[in-house]
Amino acid sequence: MVPKAEMDKHFSDASLPALGAETNVHKFRIVYWTERDAGKPVLTSGSFYIPELRVANPSPLLSIGHGSVGVGDKCAPSREDAEGFNLDWKRLAYQFVSHGWVSILPDYPGLGTPGPTAWDYSVDEGHSLLDATRAARKLTKAGFLSTKNAIL
Repeated sequence: MVPKAEMDKHFSDASLPALGAETNVHKFRIVYWTERDAGKPVLTSGSFYIPELRVANPSPLLSIGHGSVGVGDKCAPSREDAEGFNLDWKRLAYQFVSHGWVSILPDYPGLGTPGPTAWDYSVDEGHSLLDATRAARKLTKAGFLSTKNAIL
């Protein structure tokens, strides 16, 4: 679980507006299949966030794409490794999940899973974002998520 206080502390810098987290959030590391290039299957991972208090029931699903975080497995956002390269993705995710939005953040192929990462390769990132929404829907019971997705 990610408590409200944990999310709020990532917005404590004086140059940032306060987050004001409204709910604790359950975080799950998931692994799912996506594709690389022309239909080659590849295993990837991601973080699935389910807030205790959701904005709606059934909930819309946000698929959130992060920027560059490094190329080593320890940099995968789902691993939350303290030695990972860049933790700015937390600010991106926390501003939504702390206010009740069910969200999924893919790591992208090769980042946190076996195989090479294709740093900044939009085709891989696009497939991963779309397939993450499909994976989230397979992991939840019918009626938990609405039919609406948003990709950020």
